[in-house]
Amino acid sequence: IRKVKIPVSLDFSIRDDRKMVGNGLDAINAAINLHKAANNLILEPNQVSDFDNVHVPALVANWVSHYATGSASSLSPYVLLGVLDTIDEVSDCFKYDCKCSGSAKRRFYKKLSKKHCSC
Repeated sequence: IRKVKIPVSLDFSIRDDRKMVGNGLDAINAAINLHKAANNLILEPNQVSDFDNVHVPALVANWVSHYATGSASSLSPYVLLGVLDTIDEVSDCFKYDCKCSGSAKRRFYKKLSKKHCSC
Protein backbone atom coordinates (compact mmCIF):
# COMPACT_ATOMS: atom_id res chain seq x y z
CA ILE A 1 0.00 0.00 0.00
CA ARG A 2 2.76 2.42 0.92
CA LYS A 3 5.06 1.54 -2.01
CA VAL A 4 2.52 2.44 -4.71
CA LYS A 5 0.80 5.18 -2.70
CA ILE A 6 -2.60 3.53 -2.43
CA PRO A 7 -4.98 5.79 -0.50
CA VAL A 8 -6.51 4.35 2.65
CA SER A 9 -9.08 5.60 5.11
CA LEU A 10 -7.96 7.60 8.12
CA ASP A 11 -9.11 4.77 10.40
CA PHE A 12 -6.88 2.31 8.55
CA SER A 13 -3.83 4.56 8.75
CA ILE A 14 -4.20 5.45 12.44
CA ARG A 15 -5.94 2.61 14.25
CA ASP A 16 -4.03 -0.63 14.66
CA ASP A 17 -7.23 -2.65 15.02
CA ARG A 18 -8.20 -1.61 11.45
CA LYS A 19 -4.94 -2.83 9.88
CA MET A 20 -6.26 -6.24 8.92
CA VAL A 21 -5.57 -8.18 5.74
CA GLY A 22 -9.16 -7.82 4.54
CA ASN A 23 -9.16 -4.05 5.00
CA GLY A 24 -5.84 -3.76 3.17
CA LEU A 25 -7.07 -5.87 0.26
CA ASP A 26 -10.29 -3.82 0.13
CA ALA A 27 -8.25 -0.59 -0.10
CA ILE A 28 -6.11 -2.04 -2.89
CA ASN A 29 -9.19 -3.26 -4.81
CA ALA A 30 -10.89 0.12 -4.42
CA ALA A 31 -7.80 1.93 -5.76
CA ILE A 32 -7.48 -0.45 -8.71
CA ASN A 33 -11.18 -0.03 -9.57
CA LEU A 34 -10.89 3.76 -9.27
CA HIS A 35 -7.94 3.87 -11.68
CA LYS A 36 -9.71 1.46 -14.05
CA ALA A 37 -12.74 3.76 -14.11
CA ALA A 38 -10.48 6.77 -14.73
CA ASN A 39 -8.79 4.80 -17.54
CA ASN A 40 -5.30 5.51 -16.17
CA LEU A 41 -4.38 2.19 -14.55
CA ILE A 42 -0.73 1.41 -15.36
CA LEU A 43 -0.90 -2.26 -14.34
CA GLU A 44 -0.85 -4.81 -17.14
CA PRO A 45 -4.14 -6.72 -17.62
CA ASN A 46 -2.45 -9.96 -16.53
CA GLN A 47 -1.26 -8.29 -13.30
CA VAL A 48 -4.81 -7.22 -12.45
CA SER A 49 -6.17 -10.63 -13.37
CA ASP A 50 -3.53 -12.42 -11.28
CA PHE A 51 -4.24 -10.14 -8.32
CA ASP A 52 -8.03 -10.55 -8.53
CA ASN A 53 -8.35 -14.18 -9.56
CA VAL A 54 -5.25 -16.03 -8.37
CA HIS A 55 -3.22 -14.47 -5.58
CA VAL A 56 -5.85 -12.81 -3.40
CA PRO A 57 -8.14 -15.87 -3.32
CA ALA A 58 -5.11 -18.07 -2.52
CA LEU A 59 -3.99 -15.73 0.24
CA VAL A 60 -7.43 -15.47 1.78
CA ALA A 61 -8.05 -19.22 1.48
CA ASN A 62 -4.73 -20.13 3.10
CA TRP A 63 -5.02 -17.51 5.80
CA VAL A 64 -8.65 -18.21 6.65
CA SER A 65 -8.49 -21.98 6.47
CA HIS A 66 -5.37 -22.27 8.61
CA TYR A 67 -5.21 -19.25 10.89
CA ALA A 68 -8.90 -18.75 11.61
CA THR A 69 -9.27 -22.30 12.91
CA GLY A 70 -7.46 -21.26 16.07
CA SER A 71 -5.40 -24.42 15.96
CA ALA A 72 -1.67 -23.85 16.18
CA SER A 73 -1.03 -27.30 14.73
CA SER A 74 -2.50 -26.25 11.37
CA LEU A 75 0.14 -23.52 11.05
CA SER A 76 3.04 -25.68 9.95
CA PRO A 77 6.17 -24.07 8.53
CA TYR A 78 5.09 -25.18 5.05
CA VAL A 79 1.74 -23.41 5.39
CA LEU A 80 3.46 -20.24 6.56
CA LEU A 81 5.97 -20.43 3.70
CA GLY A 82 3.06 -20.83 1.28
CA VAL A 83 1.38 -17.72 2.69
CA LEU A 84 4.65 -15.76 2.44
CA ASP A 85 5.15 -16.91 -1.17
CA THR A 86 1.62 -15.77 -2.02
CA ILE A 87 2.31 -12.38 -0.40
CA ASP A 88 5.45 -12.04 -2.56
CA GLU A 89 3.39 -12.92 -5.65
CA VAL A 90 0.80 -10.28 -4.70
CA SER A 91 3.54 -7.65 -4.42
CA ASP A 92 4.88 -8.71 -7.84
CA CYS A 93 1.54 -7.61 -9.32
CA PHE A 94 2.66 -4.04 -8.56
CA LYS A 95 6.11 -4.25 -10.18
CA TYR A 96 7.40 -3.80 -13.71
CA ASP A 97 10.67 -4.52 -15.52
CA CYS A 98 12.69 -1.29 -15.57
CA LYS A 99 15.22 -1.32 -18.40
CA CYS A 100 16.63 2.19 -17.99
CA SER A 101 20.06 0.97 -16.85
CA GLY A 102 20.33 -1.51 -19.72
CA SER A 103 19.45 -4.64 -17.78
CA ALA A 104 15.94 -5.44 -16.61
CA LYS A 105 15.33 -4.81 -12.91
CA ARG A 106 12.02 -5.43 -11.11
CA ARG A 107 10.75 -2.17 -9.63
CA PHE A 108 7.54 -1.07 -7.94
CA TYR A 109 5.29 1.30 -9.85
CA LYS A 110 5.39 4.82 -8.42
CA LYS A 111 1.59 4.89 -8.30
CA LEU A 112 -1.16 2.83 -9.86
CA SER A 113 -1.12 5.35 -12.70
CA LYS A 114 2.61 5.96 -13.13
CA LYS A 115 6.00 4.25 -13.39
CA HIS A 116 9.10 5.58 -11.62
CA CYS A 117 10.83 6.17 -14.93
CA SER A 118 10.03 6.49 -18.61
CA CYS A 119 10.98 2.98 -19.73
